[in-house]
Amino acid sequence: MTPDCTTPRPRALVVEDSPITQSLLAEQLEAAGFDVTRVTTAADCEPPFALGVLGLELPDGRGEDVAQTLLARGIVGEVVFVTQACDADRLAHAAALGPVLQGEAAGLDALQGLAQGVYDRLHRAEPSRASLTQPRPRRVLVLDDEILTLRATARVLRSRGHEVQTALAPLEALAHARRQPVQVAVLDIELGPGPNGIDVARRLLSRGLTERVVFYTGTADTSLYLQAVHHGRVIPKASDRATEWLVGDVEIDMRPEAAGH
Repeated sequence: MTPDCTTPRPRALVVEDSPITQSLLAEQLEAAGFDVTRVTTAADCEPPFALGVLGLELPDGRGEDVAQTLLARGIVGEVVFVTQACDADRLAHAAALGPVLQGEAAGLDALQGLAQGVYDRLHRAEPSRASLTQPRPRRVLVLDDEILTLRATARVLRSRGHEVQTALAPLEALAHARRQPVQVAVLDIELGPGPNGIDVARRLLSRGLTERVVFYTGTADTSLYLQAVHHGRVIPKASDRATEWLVGDVEIDMRPEAAGH
C-alpha cells in the first residue's frame, strides 16, 4: 500500500544513541509511511506510537527492558529490535516482545518490509476500539497446538460473550471455518510439522472464511513474524499485556461505517 497523504501518518519511535543508525532507521520507516520521532533515550519521547524500533544497547539500559516498559505503559503498540548483538539469552528475551532483525544491512532491509506490513495493516481500516464493558459479540476461531493455551484463550474470549470454536490442528480449524465462517481467527504460528498458522491465515482470508486474523504466538522466528505481520496483528504470548491486547484486537470494530462513531 502506498502511503496516503490525505490521512495522518502513524507514528514510529526510534530509540538509538548512534545518530547515523538513527538516521538509517528513520529513512526506512519514513519510506514505509511513518512519521518518525528519533530519540536517544525513551524518556525524551511524547507517546503514543504505533511502532517502536530499538537497539539492544541503549543509554537507558538494555533495549529489551526499555521495550518492555514502553509496551507496558502503552507508549508503543509494537516493538522491533535492530541489533548486531549475539547474546542468545538477550536475543530470546527480545524475541518474546517483537521481531529481532540482526546485522545492520540485513536488518535495515528487513525493517522496511516489516514496517510496510504494519503500515498496511493499520490502514486497512480506521478502527475504533469496541467498548470493553459491552463488546459486540464475535464468532471467533482459536487455533493452537497447546491444549492448555487453547482452553485458556477460549475461556477468556467466551467470558467476554464471544462465540468460540477451538482447534488443535490446521485441518480441524479449516473444517470449522468451512462449516461456519468467523469474524476473527486467533491463530498460533508454529504448529508442528505441516502447515503453520500463516498458511492457515492465507487460506481463511483468501476463501472468505474469516474477516481478519490475529496471531497469538510464542514464536521467536523473525522470518515467520515478518510474514505474519502482513496478514494481521501479531501478539507475543510472553508479553504482560498479551491478554489485554488479544481481547482488544478481537473486539476492535473494523467496519468502515464504524470509523466515524
